[in-house]
Amino acid sequence: MRVIWTGLIIFLLASCGEDSLEKNGLYSRSDCIVKFQIDMDELSRDEVRELYDALSYFIRSEAAYPMAGMTFPNSTREFFYVQLSDSCDSRLEITEAMVKRFVSARSQGFNYQVFPDVVCPSPNTISMRGPSWNSNDSCK
Repeated sequence: MRVIWTGLIIFLLASCGEDSLEKNGLYSRSDCIVKFQIDMDELSRDEVRELYDALSYFIRSEAAYPMAGMTFPNSTREFFYVQLSDSCDSRLEITEAMVKRFVSARSQGFNYQVFPDVVCPSPNTISMRGPSWNSNDSCK
């Protein structure tokens, strides 16, 4: 009987640990990442830099979007990636609204696409960490 009680106590302690709280209370990082693309094929290198600067300013100045961070396309990354800090269940809708609003404010008619793919955090995408996300991300 003592073995059963000891086993039960160990099980309860293990299930009440920090990892269990993180799994139940926070989004995984992959639940909060969105990949998108803006067609910049017709832009010069300087115009691309200007677009990046404008998009960075737009995101920083718009408090309506819970963006924790963003990465830009470069020689090792083909797409834009954003990682939300909140409202991750609506990440696609939030990103779509943000990109649409940004693109519609530009004089050029940019085409864009928001991808519904699950994105794993990595140096090739975006990989922010912090208290907003579950540290036990098991992205596949």
